[in-house]
Amino acid sequence: MEQLEYDLKYCHPRWPQEKKFVKTEMKRVRALPLFYAYDAWFYMDWIILFLIVATIATHFVFLYLDTRATWYIYTRTISIMNLLVWLRLLKFVRPFPGFGTLVLILSETMGDFMNWAFLFFLIMVPFAASFWLIFGPLSIYPVHGYRTTGELLYRVFQIAIGDDFNSEEIVAADAVVVRILVALYVTAMTIVTLNLLIALLSDTFTRVAPWNKGEESKAIETEVYDDILNAKSILNDRCEKIYGKDKTSDFDGVIT
Repeated sequence: MEQLEYDLKYCHPRWPQEKKFVKTEMKRVRALPLFYAYDAWFYMDWIILFLIVATIATHFVFLYLDTRATWYIYTRTISIMNLLVWLRLLKFVRPFPGFGTLVLILSETMGDFMNWAFLFFLIMVPFAASFWLIFGPLSIYPVHGYRTTGELLYRVFQIAIGDDFNSEEIVAADAVVVRILVALYVTAMTIVTLNLLIALLSDTFTRVAPWNKGEESKAIETEVYDDILNAKSILNDRCEKIYGKDKTSDFDGVIT
């Protein structure tokens, strides 16, 4: 809250949306309970801070030991940290028109993505089990790429997105069953679930976009009202200095 009040003092008149954004954030923080005052960006900052410390530590360990294992850990840690730090830039484009609306819509659709991901894996698991039973290491015709759990899940995901999934070998192993499984799986995953995701995102967009416009209009009205109150206070002070304490300006009629 102190940081927001500090930022409010230095908002430039040329960029009224910045002042509007800071005031909106202050109202939102005041309205939240104590333990809910931290949004997802707060936790993301802590995760990034932890990854930065871990990256520095693994870097020094690698310089000291200079082994393949330390190099592996260091490169993986810094790659994840770099990705999250870059995504954190979205936090600072929220006050700007256009980009801020996109970030707001993206944050509101995270719940839709989570629900869709749950449905995606709910359908993916039984099909993956079927592919493992037919083409796994214990099957009559084992196929390369379906022998371990990691390879199996990746191959099944490749089927969903239309990538290469070693179709020649699985067709040679069991042509009839594989065509039935692939047809059912592609229909369920690519056609049904993808259209459900599009419908969820469209519904969220229709809810968020008007709300965002309403919040902008409300913020503009609040800013105009605050300016009127400030002007009223200035005129009343001047009238008191010129005509005495009992005399005030006729500006009260403007505010209804």
